[in-house]
Amino acid sequence: MFRPAVALTLALGAFACLTGCLSKAAGINLPPNPPLTLARAAKIYVANTGGTSILVFSATATGNVAPVAQISGSNTGLTPPIGIFYDSAHSALWVTTGAPSIEEFPASASGNVAPTLTISGSNTLLGSPEGIYVSANGTIEVADFVSGLLLFPSGSTGNATPSAQIHGSNTDLGSSAWTWPDKSGNLWALRGNSPTDAIVEFASSANGNVAPTGVIANTDYARLWGMSRDRSDNLWLSDQNLPGIIEYAAGATGSPTPMRTITGASTGIGNPEQVVVDSLGYIYVADATNNAVLVYAASANGNVAPVQTITGASTLLNEPIGIAVH
Repeated sequence: MFRPAVALTLALGAFACLTGCLSKAAGINLPPNPPLTLARAAKIYVANTGGTSILVFSATATGNVAPVAQISGSNTGLTPPIGIFYDSAHSALWVTTGAPSIEEFPASASGNVAPTLTISGSNTLLGSPEGIYVSANGTIEVADFVSGLLLFPSGSTGNATPSAQIHGSNTDLGSSAWTWPDKSGNLWALRGNSPTDAIVEFASSANGNVAPTGVIANTDYARLWGMSRDRSDNLWLSDQNLPGIIEYAAGATGSPTPMRTITGASTGIGNPEQVVVDSLGYIYVADATNNAVLVYAASANGNVAPVQTITGASTLLNEPIGIAVH
């Protein structure tokens, strides 16, 4: 019986052999496929809450250095900025503010510039937005202390109505402080600033007063604040009670043991807010108490010193809360 799949396999094999034979006959060495190259982030973007500004630093900056760019002034609408996210698909910065609002700026923006769009108004249900994440398809996810987890479709602007709101007694959200989905598209939100802090999971299609599909809880939690995921989908949290940074393996649920915890006097951590990790594994922390950005090596674990500390009058850092890298 003729089998198309077998015929196709044989044809491809013959083609590969012919290609190889011809290249050898001609003295041509075909290069192998290049390996995947991972690079360290180039820039750090900080939601400088106390300074009502967005500050941009080189990712390798350290010490009392001036930012390479600053977004500030009456045209920006940063009143004040809280959460920040770098949208690599559109080279844009997304910011939550105390207005309350969501704002978008070009990543190259600097000075007293107006946002390219603003989402605000009674229809948005924004009450006290904190963390923000924008997916590759443009869906905007916002963790709101008052309104739970809000999702806006791509293209939303002005007094837009969210496409979904996860909120209510069944959600186990309480005060939702930060959000970051996993690679499967499941929604994760941090219930922070509470005696019973936790990280709760919902299906990507969740809406309304629905129960979570998963919960990560630990009796040691006292004041969780920031959260993100790295390229391996591991979960990163900041705990202001430790104070320190916690990493969990991808897929963790229940009461898992952390993969590692960065805490102790040598770390320099005072009041950690958001934490993010670049593709090489460097760990970036906004520290509101110390008016600093702390950067740790990819291998950092335990009571270790940062490899970079950005702090001092020249940095203009004043209660940094949100942080993003690219």
